[in-house]
Parts: sequence; structure tokens; C-alpha cells
Amino acid sequence: MPDAHLSEPSPQRTPVIFQAGGSPRGIDFAARHAEVVFVAGLDASGVRRQVTAIKSRAAEFGRSPGAIKFISAVTVITAETEREAQQRYSERRARYDLQGALIHYGASTGVDLSGHSLDAPLAWQQTNSNRSLLKMVAGEDGQPSRTLREVFHPEQGLGRQKTFVGSGASVAGQLAQWLQESDTDGINLAQWLSPGCFEDFARWVIPELKQRGLLGNPTETLTLRQRLFPEGGAEPAADHPSQQN
Repeated sequence: MPDAHLSEPSPQRTPVIFQAGGSPRGIDFAARHAEVVFVAGLDASGVRRQVTAIKSRAAEFGRSPGAIKFISAVTVITAETEREAQQRYSERRARYDLQGALIHYGASTGVDLSGHSLDAPLAWQQTNSNRSLLKMVAGEDGQPSRTLREVFHPEQGLGRQKTFVGSGASVAGQLAQWLQESDTDGINLAQWLSPGCFEDFARWVIPELKQRGLLGNPTETLTLRQRLFPEGGAEPAADHPSQQN
């Protein structure tokens, strides 16, 4: 290409490599190259299975399982009190459109859901679209399938990711449990009301996470990689493929 690369050199030299994708090829790529992997799921056990599979594959490529961090998407509805948070959740659910959620899900997974019953288990289908999202409903490799109503009914949450509702202290406790049970290292906060959901999280949840020691407060300037891997350096780990060149 005649044009210069748009990313200027940094102390990291090699940018931190993020990856998302649950297909066999996606898992292989993550296990070989990724430093941070996005995983999706509504229950901790399902997310943990994804994490375990990628870590096992990484070991086969000669990488330390600790060389990869895992992040899952979550929705957080919080307020100063538990009552206020639950009220916001009720208001959000009242505006939730099940049909719209299914259309969005079908477009993302490449699966036509128009003729599928809400109460019949969804069988696994081969797709070149978002397999991680499809796995949320359709079981693969012997895993049980769910119905669309079980996953997308507003009583179960607000769609594609796990939903946490409560005061700042309550949400912090729920997130701590989620991280432990899912074997993940962090969260990707989903946007449901902008900028309010981020402002609420910063105001009510962040202080609680810091108090629990789940969120650092570094006083020195660090690169992104150094923040993710405090025990490492600015460059990728020695067992990363980029270090072989």
C-alpha cells in the first residue's frame, strides 16, 4: 500500500492484540496470537468453558495460559440505592422489544428465526457469522439447547449479555462473583443508555470495585500492555509468536 500506517510507534512497539470469535478458526487464532479475548455468554459456566478451551489450545501452541486475558460483555443497571436500580430496570424492560431482539440476533448469527417457535429448543446450525452468539441458545458439541424465550424474554435480562442490577455495592459483589465463576479477568460494559449507563457505573460501581481491590489505581504512567500484565513488560510475552521474528 502506498500510504503510511496510521498507528504511530509506541513504547509497546507491537500493539496489544485483541480477538473476538468463537469458531474453530477463531479459537485457534486466539490461542496462537491474542493477548486479550472477548468471550460471550449469559451464564458463567458457559463462559468458563470457552476460556478453558482457548487456554488448552494456547498450551498446545506453546503459550502460557496466563499470557491471555479474557473479557466478557455485561450490562449493568445501577443507582444510589437498590430500589432505584430495580426501578430503572423495570423501566428498561418495559421498553424492551422481544421481536426486535430476535431480529437483531438473527442478523448477527445468520440464522433465520422467523418461523421458529419461541418455546422450541434451537438446534445448532453451521454459520459463518457470529457463532459465539449462536452458542448462547443453540447447543454445540453435546451442550443442551435453550429456547428463544428462555434467553431473550425480558424477565431473563436485556438480551445478549449477562445483566447485573443493583446498588454500587451490590453490583460490585455480583461482578466479583461473575469474574471468579467465569474465570474471566474483566468486563466490557455494554451501552444501553448513553452516556447515563457509563456515568452511573463510574459514580456508583467504580469506588466499590476499588475498595474490593478489583480495580487498580496506578500512580505511574503505564502502557496498556503493562496495565493488563503487570508482571510483564511493554512488549509481548516471550512465548508470543511476534517475539520469534
